Amino acid sequence: MTVMAGKLRHRVELHYPVKVVNDFGEEEWGYALMARVWARVSPLSGSERLEAMELEAKVDHEVEIRYREGVTAQSRVVFGDRVFGVQAVINPDHRDRQLLLMCEEVA
Repeated sequence: MTVMAGKLRHRVELHYPVKVVNDFGEEEWGYALMARVWARVSPLSGSERLEAMELEAKVDHEVEIRYREGVTAQSRVVFGDRVFGVQAVINPDHRDRQLLLMCEEVA
């Protein structure tokens, strides 16, 4: 399955977790920019949500992007002022052409 460029009409940022030092000198987890990519961001319908929730705790959106290494279930997607935590990363047919990110909106 190839990724049709017209489907990827949303500009999103991919972030990965990093350890940062806060103002008190303590290490804590934060996020850094991995890449800005074109994506398709879609809310899941009721039946898709039920199926997805059987696999992962709370999945309410699917984000489709072109394949790229480094995207994991610890990553997050920023779409405008909305933030989505990636719950699962699916590489359809293991062909390294696209990724489906099953996400939960966190902010």
